[in-house]
Amino acid sequence: VFMLFINVVVMNLMTGVVIDNVLEFTRMDATSAAAREQKARKEALKSLRKLFRLMDPDHDGTLVKEEFHWLLSQEEVQHRLETGGLGDSDVAHLFQILDADNSGTVSIGEFCDGVQNWREEATHHSILLMQNSVWNACNSVNQEIDKVGS
Repeated sequence: VFMLFINVVVMNLMTGVVIDNVLEFTRMDATSAAAREQKARKEALKSLRKLFRLMDPDHDGTLVKEEFHWLLSQEEVQHRLETGGLGDSDVAHLFQILDADNSGTVSIGEFCDGVQNWREEATHHSILLMQNSVWNACNSVNQEIDKVGS
């Protein structure tokens, strides 16, 4: 009986050590995955900033709609967009989505934020379009209210 008891205790200790090691490895792996994702995001942001500077023909730090559409007509840009999963219907609304403040220009910040948001998930595109449309509608309503009030 004593030997059986000792065997059970030793087996429980061994099982505990194995489980503890597995849990520690899992925690380290999760931390490592988060660090890899953070590094990938930084690299993506760096790449987006570089791409924006290449896309800005007059180097003023903004893209106007005409510059943006000219760039979209370039074969290399079309290829990059297709590789990124953006189809023609997506690209048609891209400037509108990226121009978050509806100023008619896209700054480097709007560009980077918009492209990163675009990549998050496909259904997010519709939300961005809807958000932009609602914002435009609110601006129109506010302008009409101002007209009536004056």
